[in-house]
Amino acid sequence: MRNIFRKVEYFGASVLFAAGLAGVPALAHGRSSTTSNTPSNSTVQQAQQELKDEGYYHGQIDGDMGRQTRQALREYQKVNNLSMTGRLDQNTISSLGVTQSNTTGEASRSADPNQK
Repeated sequence: MRNIFRKVEYFGASVLFAAGLAGVPALAHGRSSTTSNTPSNSTVQQAQQELKDEGYYHGQIDGDMGRQTRQALREYQKVNNLSMTGRLDQNTISSLGVTQSNTTGEASRSADPNQK
């Protein structure tokens, strides 16, 4: 009975090891196997300013997606009938009237005067 458990344990470890190797080719070519959707600091700063202007955020405008920023985002999302993720997702960015940073790292407000 003990040998069966060892074989199962060995098999499980082998499967996990093999599954881990599946991402190696992407890493070998300098690509990540997942895509990052992390907003730039300047996009976060723009969002923080909008949230502050609307009374949701009371911290420093520092571009950090910290606890206060996430809480402000959740409150804003709730009031505006958005998914309450606490993240700066595309729907929230659009609703706030902030555009994502361009290649120079600068963020700008939406040109649409009807957006906040």
